[in-house]
Amino acid sequence: MHGSLALLTCLFLLIPAAAAQKQGPLPSHSPPPVQLKLLGTTPDKDIKLGSWVEYAVTDTTEKKNYKMKIAFVGREGGGKFSWLEITLTGLGRTVYLKMYMEGTPGTAGTIKRLIMQIGAMQPMELPLVKLTEVLPVISQKPIVAPRVVGNVDLRTPAGQFPGSLHVRAVNADGQMMNFYHHKQALMWSLVKLHDGRFDMELVGQGLGAVSRIRQTPVPFHLPR
Repeated sequence: MHGSLALLTCLFLLIPAAAAQKQGPLPSHSPPPVQLKLLGTTPDKDIKLGSWVEYAVTDTTEKKNYKMKIAFVGREGGGKFSWLEITLTGLGRTVYLKMYMEGTPGTAGTIKRLIMQIGAMQPMELPLVKLTEVLPVISQKPIVAPRVVGNVDLRTPAGQFPGSLHVRAVNADGQMMNFYHHKQALMWSLVKLHDGRFDMELVGQGLGAVSRIRQTPVPFHLPR
């Protein structure tokens, strides 16, 4: 499961309009509190409660294909805190990851709680020190020199995205990364991503998402 969760490195590298905005570096250490920046939304874009996006993901290193759904499933404290839930399918049992974060999706915020559920098993509350295992991105260095290189018309299973913004950058290993963004793509406007290991394509999006983790979580333990 650790290998499959490595795809979350991609999740937190979403950078619409990156070349037009100053972006702070991702945190490079733990223990908590951990500041995770979902790198930017389209400027002034409101992410509505219940929004969800789903990507087809290809891991060219491990030669695996799966889907990743990201949903904004909760808001508390008058909007000061948010629940984001990630669903991974196609790798055996479905994995759900639910994060309670300070702030709204797309802004820097401290993760307060992290809950994981595997299939229909009892959900587990993970200690935040486990973030380095579950969310490898927190130990990644920032993207280097993102820049807009043009526009391209894209067609995906989620629809047509004419004039998508093409952003190119370099990751910490010197690998070229290509992002394609469009304002009609929900959440962080990401339509496609290619980073040398992961290929991601938007295959679905919509509103009305609710959390799939509904039982009371128990303390973290390794499943048998």
